[in-house]
Amino acid sequence: KKAMSEATFLRSASYFEAGIGMLCGDHWEEYYDLSLRLHSLFAEVQYCNGCFEIVGEITTIVLNHAKTLEDKLPIYNTLLRSLGSQQKVQSAVEIGISVLQKFGFKFPSPNNSDA
Repeated sequence: KKAMSEATFLRSASYFEAGIGMLCGDHWEEYYDLSLRLHSLFAEVQYCNGCFEIVGEITTIVLNHAKTLEDKLPIYNTLLRSLGSQQKVQSAVEIGISVLQKFGFKFPSPNNSDA
């Protein structure tokens, strides 16, 4: 069963990669929604495959092209889960706090202690 699931994710990754490869050079301008969706899903599938380096690469691409914070949320979600799977908890927390701050949440500085 596990092998079948893994095979499905590997196959899905190849389909998303092929779809991305078919996009024209200015696809982020011409086909923004499709580009965002293909890249986000490709990162998600690569996370499921344990290909964390690819997740990082795709995350950078999406964050550089996404127009709104809401468009960036799915890729941030995938990135945070990827970092957690790699035991990079400090990085995940820092990025998570940064994203929440963009929504207006305020957090005390870790250097300020009342003790």
